[in-house]
Amino acid sequence: MWIIPLAITMATPAAAAEPSSPLSDAVWRQLSERHGATCEAVAPLGEPAAVRDALIEVATQATMPPWAPVNAAKCVAQLAATDDVALAAATGWLGDAELGGLALAVVQQLSALPADRALPLATAAAERAATDARFGLYARPVLVGSVHPEVAAIGAALPTGLPGVP
Repeated sequence: MWIIPLAITMATPAAAAEPSSPLSDAVWRQLSERHGATCEAVAPLGEPAAVRDALIEVATQATMPPWAPVNAAKCVAQLAATDDVALAAATGWLGDAELGGLALAVVQQLSALPADRALPLATAAAERAATDARFGLYARPVLVGSVHPEVAAIGAALPTGLPGVP
């Protein structure tokens, strides 16, 4: 009998909050498909700044399905290549201990960014890794594998394991 409420929860937008606009709802719906929309498919839904804001809202407010906020965070990270608001949002996620999934999504996009935009994000990732060993464990191989030598060097300086675990 508990399957019905679960199905209803997964079929409705953001259990934490209703989307604030029709655009946010449209972005959420596109990114909620399991193997759904790409960032390029979401871009034409509105003006660039409005789509960016909707992506940030979905990343930080949506809870179901769990891949929707992560997909939105990936798009925001890609926008950080040229958009200062997106860069600030991505940097903030790297510093927020409650947003590990978004932070990892950002790290996974660093090689797609220009080096001058990837470097501050890599630095923020390293700062987080210094206080969150589990994050560092996942972020290190991505940073080390970066196409940007400066980012790879930041990753190489991170510890390779969890403290106290041989």
